[in-house]
Amino acid sequence: MSKLLFINSNRGKAAAIFQKYFYTERKILKNGEIIFMCPKKDCYASIKIDEHRRTVLEIRGEHTRHLQLTDSEIEKHERCGQKFHQLYLKLLMDLRHFIRIIMHNFTVLILQSGK
Repeated sequence: MSKLLFINSNRGKAAAIFQKYFYTERKILKNGEIIFMCPKKDCYASIKIDEHRRTVLEIRGEHTRHLQLTDSEIEKHERCGQKFHQLYLKLLMDLRHFIRIIMHNFTVLILQSGK
């Protein structure tokens, strides 16, 4: 698997799977490129992604003392990311609805105080 897959980590942070290895977003460079690093404690492997999140520009280091993800683990990460995205969209819709209610009540309050 050399395709680049973007997901969210279990903690909701940006993450990627590339060549069946899991990476978490570590740093966004001034030119917009993004550094993703292996989250394993003693592993310093990393990848650099272009600012449009389409291409792996650079691969650094070797993964140490851990195996590649299995296909079922990758599918699990994809499902988890989809659930997180659905929750995020629902939260946004609820927030927009709440803001509309507040704006309406504020407008009514202003109109009533002018009478």
